[in-house]
Amino acid sequence: MVKSAKGVHGISGWNGPMFTDSGGYQVFALGHGSVSNELKGKRCTNPTVKQINEEGVVFQSYREGNIVHLTPEKSIQMQIDMGADLIVNFDECTPFHITYEQTRAAMERTNRWQDRGLEYFQKHSNGSQGLYAVVQGSIYPDLRTTSMQYCSERDYFGYGIGGSLGQNLSDMHKVLEVFQKYKKPERPVHLLGMGGFIKEIFEALPYGIDTFDCVHPTRVARHGLAMGRTKIDIRRHTTSQEPLDRDCPCMTCSHYSRAALHILYRAGELTALVALAEHNVATMVRLMSDIRIGLANDSLQDVRKYWCGG
Repeated sequence: MVKSAKGVHGISGWNGPMFTDSGGYQVFALGHGSVSNELKGKRCTNPTVKQINEEGVVFQSYREGNIVHLTPEKSIQMQIDMGADLIVNFDECTPFHITYEQTRAAMERTNRWQDRGLEYFQKHSNGSQGLYAVVQGSIYPDLRTTSMQYCSERDYFGYGIGGSLGQNLSDMHKVLEVFQKYKKPERPVHLLGMGGFIKEIFEALPYGIDTFDCVHPTRVARHGLAMGRTKIDIRRHTTSQEPLDRDCPCMTCSHYSRAALHILYRAGELTALVALAEHNVATMVRLMSDIRIGLANDSLQDVRKYWCGG
């Protein structure tokens, strides 16, 4: 269906670069729950992943309930059909609560899957897409090193740093320090599933991270939260005629007061969720624009101070 609609560009009307993911994280979520639950020590009570083996992953479809067998080759073919510019190889995303040996086995299987995915991509791609390898190994430096060496030795367009980066920023720094030693500077770097928190982005930038992705901006909008230099819980702003952010040029900040958004949210109007999501996405776009300017002008610390304070 997506292919017949001229891919994700045709569906969205967006002509700029577009990523697709491999499905590796979705398998993780089906088996272990969300990252938030993982960090809080919660486990998925009804995992729908039936089997992870050398061939791929067998899981139960969330909507239809039918059994699906996803392989590295199928993942690549679907992403090719979607017509994204940047696609990601299939991997096994692991939580940080499993053992070292389980993590090692998953990382080694991921590398074997990625060999198959890369071979399939090279045979079937029309040359318009770039394939990212996924660096796995969780919080273990030696496993991350092995995974990085694998990725660097093969003909990939870029790196995607995946899997668990630990429970805090200190753990993330340790993982990214290992990555720093082996990356090739001509290859772009994507931090998979990370980038919804402004401080997190600034902490990762010194390690050469080029792009980020995260559902956080739209997810928190559904709960009445507006992002920016300070987080605003719109449920508490009953009378304020101020916009969410005076510096933000988005349509929400131009047309709605905090009080108006509060009324709409409390009334259950979808308009409030759309308006908050639009603001949060616009905030992230503005943040990234400021970061690019800061990098070009050697003024990144000033940009960080503006967005993070202190």
